[in-house]
Amino acid sequence: LIRSVEVNGSPVFLGEGAPDSPVLPYNRNQLHITFSSPSYAGIDFNRFSTRLVGFESEWTQWTATSARNFNNLLPGDYRFEVKARNVYGSESPVAVYSFSIDPPWYLTLWAGVLYIVAFASVILLSVRWRVALLEKEKTFLQGRIRQAVSQIEERNRQLESANRTIERHNLELEEAVQKRTEVLAEQNRRLEQFSFVTA
Repeated sequence: LIRSVEVNGSPVFLGEGAPDSPVLPYNRNQLHITFSSPSYAGIDFNRFSTRLVGFESEWTQWTATSARNFNNLLPGDYRFEVKARNVYGSESPVAVYSFSIDPPWYLTLWAGVLYIVAFASVILLSVRWRVALLEKEKTFLQGRIRQAVSQIEERNRQLESANRTIERHNLELEEAVQKRTEVLAEQNRRLEQFSFVTA
């Protein structure tokens, strides 16, 4: 039944022998398939029904057209099937032509693994970069905290020193007040004695 198969205008099967199952590159995805009926009685009344499994699941309507074109087929496995019906309504056995279209390299399994590895590497590098950045910020902030703590400690030392100085001055003032109070008390006592003697 299948007379010829052309891929992108070049013949790959000419109806002689058993058709092989070629694997086509992704950019050779335009097929032209011609077929004929094994019955020569009433050739004008022969009808064909086809389907391309992997592209369509239903058989086409019966038609007199003895060729099919498929353009821009996606990568995958395909099986072209054709059957003929003669003028008496008898159907022929189904003729099959199988072929595969490879995906482009960037859609292969290896490319997918490479994409996953590349994506994981980008994520890992991003995480490491972010961790390094956070470590740098942490070191900077620790330096700032140490500086602030040392300033606070210095101010505390200055305040303690000022407090000691104030306490020392307070003690000196208390001693001076105490001495002055004693002197005044002594003078007051003498005045009282002197006024008692004069009275």
